[in-house]
Amino acid sequence: MAANKPQKKHWALLAYIAGDNDLSDFALSDVTEMCKEGSSEDIHVSVQIDTQGDYDGLIRYEVTPHDFDGVGYRKVIERKPEADSGSSKCLQEYMEFALKRYPSKNKIAVVWSHGSGFKAVSRDAGFDYSSGNSMDMNEIVKALSNAGITKNNK
Repeated sequence: MAANKPQKKHWALLAYIAGDNDLSDFALSDVTEMCKEGSSEDIHVSVQIDTQGDYDGLIRYEVTPHDFDGVGYRKVIERKPEADSGSSKCLQEYMEFALKRYPSKNKIAVVWSHGSGFKAVSRDAGFDYSSGNSMDMNEIVKALSNAGITKNNK
């Protein structure tokens, strides 16, 4: 049986949650909040999350549309081995996966984690306590661009 092609939607929200740090509980809460909103006929919602705690590895979720009770869920699409979520390679791999699986006219890419702030000299984000790594803004922009997300690309 041939697999169905993914439906192209108007929007895709692609959330990269680098929560392998002291923000793990907040990361999981934010995924729960995304489920409260759910996805829709017009919007794909995809999450890759790395946390500290019970599961050692990455999980890729798809947020479902609301069911008959008005509830959206996080559906596990893939479990991957532990990776360095403070690495631009990890960010790029997720974005490549998500862009292929969730085609859309417009994309919103979210890089979620600790950050040093845009006024800081280093301007790092995506701190991974297991590896000690993070990404600077140039690495994030390059990873997104290499994956196919640019400011002129919808």
